[in-house]
Amino acid sequence: MKKILFIIPILAILFTACNKNELPKLDDSNAFVKLNLSSASFDEDKGTVTIPVTVVSVSGVNATVKYTVTDGKAKLDENYRLVDPTATLTFDATNRVRNIEIELINKPGVYTGDLDFTITLSEESSIQIGAQNSCKVTISDKDHPLTPILGDYTAVGESYFNGNTQWAVTLKKDASDVKKVWIQNLVPNGTNLDVYGIVNDDMSEIRIPVMQEIAKSSTYPLVRLEGYYGPTGDDFIPQGGYITVEIAADKSSMTIKDDFGSHVYNDAAGTSAAGWYNYMLTGVVLTKN
Repeated sequence: MKKILFIIPILAILFTACNKNELPKLDDSNAFVKLNLSSASFDEDKGTVTIPVTVVSVSGVNATVKYTVTDGKAKLDENYRLVDPTATLTFDATNRVRNIEIELINKPGVYTGDLDFTITLSEESSIQIGAQNSCKVTISDKDHPLTPILGDYTAVGESYFNGNTQWAVTLKKDASDVKKVWIQNLVPNGTNLDVYGIVNDDMSEIRIPVMQEIAKSSTYPLVRLEGYYGPTGDDFIPQGGYITVEIAADKSSMTIKDDFGSHVYNDAAGTSAAGWYNYMLTGVVLTKN
């Protein structure tokens, strides 16, 4: 027989106070160039993509900026190309933002996994280089075997404490395991860490192992995913067990077949239970957006 104790979910949010200070004085002798992004991700079929570069100056300066690309898992001229082979940008007072253009080479039907390369501003440029001088670009493979079930969902179910509840859930692919999905926001008001599930061969079921850490709290040392077997929710799912998610044949929805929730503990070993941030009853339905 399960004992249910509700804890008001207050997951740590830190706020930093800032003093109002005067901005530092800047003249064109201090002008510099920077990449607007430190990282970017694009679907492999996006075609030509752009990475903005900005010259920071008071009145605008004439500058020539060089950049280089360094292969990671993505290979130049195999997975991507430079639209401008000279890898050069020119700036003036009117044009303070320029775009590095990259053509992504799509390989439809071929699963390569996500690929990456890095763009770096070169010291050969005619202007000093700012601190944000590189950008890691990820080419996201759309041929992942689990693509039909990845993405954003609207979840609807009954909370033991709050009654009928609707919230957003996202399923994301794993970086290396094509059978694993990462689930964001599985428990409403009880999640700030993703948990994983394993998808079976015919993509009809996801098994989410219990006892995963599902939230970080500034008050409690351990918050983990636990559950009880459905449909009655009487039997506790032990270590090594899992919460079962049944995927509809058309992949448009899925149903969670067990009770589950975020269980809070007073100790890191998980021996002194404090209660639940939230506890969802069997039958939660996730519908793909």
